[in-house]
Amino acid sequence: MQDERYPAHVRRQGALYEAKLVDLPNCLAYGPTAREAELRAEAALVIYLRAGFRMPPPSLVRNHPNLSHDYIAYLRAPSREATIATAVGPAPLDRAAV
Repeated sequence: MQDERYPAHVRRQGALYEAKLVDLPNCLAYGPTAREAELRAEAALVIYLRAGFRMPPPSLVRNHPNLSHDYIAYLRAPSREATIATAVGPAPLDRAAV
């Protein structure tokens, strides 16, 4: 899955920008800028994997009817190792040592 890129449909939604991952149902993110929405969508990919969902092969979006106002961003899929490291997080506090 390394170097796979997933398409996200980025568009303005009122005061925010929305990045909706084309291949992953209900996987989307919002941000105050288009770039921030893209970054949050990349983080959503990690959460999607940590939740146990399987990643389908990424698609290639060729034609999009509203590209004059919207665009497609291709977001890098996280590596399995990065996903596991993120899921583990910091060690819990040892209460006996306190």
